[in-house]
Amino acid sequence: MQQLTGQDAMFLYLDKPHAATSGLLVYLYDQTTAPGGLVRFKDILKYAAANLHLAPFFRKKLLRVPLELDFPYLVDDDHFDLNYHVRHLALPKPGDWRQFCIQAARIAARPLDLSRPLWEMYVLEGLDHVDFLPEGSFAILTKLHHAVVDGTALTELTWRLHTRTPEVPKVRRKPWRPEEAPDTLSLLTRSAVRTALSSLRAGKALASVGPKLAGLAATLTAEAATGRHAVPATRFNGSIGSQRVYEGVIFPFEDVRAIKSAVPGATVNDAVAAIVGGAVRRYLASKGEPVKPSLVAFMPINTRQDAAERETQGNTVAVMTAAVRTDIADPLRRIVGIHEETSRSKTVSKAIGARELTDLTKHTPAPTMLLASKLLLAGGFGGHPHLPFHNLCISNVPGPQFPLYFLGAKLTLFSVVAPVTDGLTLFFAVSSYDGKLIVTVTSAPEIVPDPAFMAQCLRASFEETKLAAQRAAPRARKKVDAGKPAARPRKQPARKARGAVPVRGPSDATP
Repeated sequence: MQQLTGQDAMFLYLDKPHAATSGLLVYLYDQTTAPGGLVRFKDILKYAAANLHLAPFFRKKLLRVPLELDFPYLVDDDHFDLNYHVRHLALPKPGDWRQFCIQAARIAARPLDLSRPLWEMYVLEGLDHVDFLPEGSFAILTKLHHAVVDGTALTELTWRLHTRTPEVPKVRRKPWRPEEAPDTLSLLTRSAVRTALSSLRAGKALASVGPKLAGLAATLTAEAATGRHAVPATRFNGSIGSQRVYEGVIFPFEDVRAIKSAVPGATVNDAVAAIVGGAVRRYLASKGEPVKPSLVAFMPINTRQDAAERETQGNTVAVMTAAVRTDIADPLRRIVGIHEETSRSKTVSKAIGARELTDLTKHTPAPTMLLASKLLLAGGFGGHPHLPFHNLCISNVPGPQFPLYFLGAKLTLFSVVAPVTDGLTLFFAVSSYDGKLIVTVTSAPEIVPDPAFMAQCLRASFEETKLAAQRAAPRARKKVDAGKPAARPRKQPARKARGAVPVRGPSDATP
């Protein structure tokens, strides 16, 4: 039996009937590399059964404490049915990208059954007309509730389920016997003790963070008075229904690194935020809606500190906000502006301690967390529609830069259909894998009725930014070379010219 932390439980409390905080991981596979060129559903079901031990939440369901006096527990589901959780579907003909996106959005929109373990897996066949996939490819769509896993823990689980070679691993199902759940009296007794201890721990965490929060509040109040960090009210701060839209684009990771290298000190995240900012700028301009002042992004931060914390369950995240400079037309100036914003936000996070804030949420007593979540929902997750805290979300989950295989099938792409809710209706999920950077957009049809056009805006923004970076690169090299002392030429024997030798610059470093 394991209890949810305050941060885990918060995602349960933030659920709405039409907007749950569950996300859908998308994996696309080329099965031509598998033995015989085919991966059967029965093999996937068998492999899933043999790997349920990798993450406890696979066979655990929620057990709520009466009157929500304490955070819920995860207990063994004594009626666990793998066939309920793993499902088999096929796209209608012709099986193109648009049909896939529609199906993924539909699956993501449906809420999970909270009386069962908080996950579902869909094996989706028939991806026969997707440009970057061979005919006969398939997808695995895994839906999980944010209460049991965050992005970092989920990717750690993903890599454990894959191999670095196409050889199919031999697996054996391990015996499992469910543990008996505690009775109501035991739960209430535990709750009384935990609430007292949580209050003490929260008080200790607040004593450490409180003065820093007070200082930050004073700074932000002063900046708000000057209008420096005004957050505009946009279409992205409205309310949504129960339907979702999903789209995505793929960029060469090498090109994104070249873009960030055009601005000294910038990171890949800064470059991606600039591409997203440029896309949103184009999208709003096409609707005749203002792009000034700049829209502000909500950015989750992983606060796991070392390999020992790479659990496959739970949440360990903090957040920061930064303007994506939709008010700047020039792509490189936009990156400079975003870099200044993110550097400031990171400095604030370090000053407060993202880890300290995470610990504070973990130790907050359950009734307090429940009340805070309801107040947050009442005002809209992004604040009041006319007084928002942010306009969109950008979340980056990096992956390995080498190919992975699932039962011999090559993983071609992984991405996310992210959770959205009232007040936070536009989510850009960024993932990187095997030389590619994937940016997907999740929203609702009331907010983004034309997701394919938003994807087109992303491509246009990327090309515009890439071209600007290429033009800036020779000037940057000349500026660097101009600051170096001239090297004394060495005597060389005369020889016939064989053409120009390309100049090699310093190798690019990952941020």
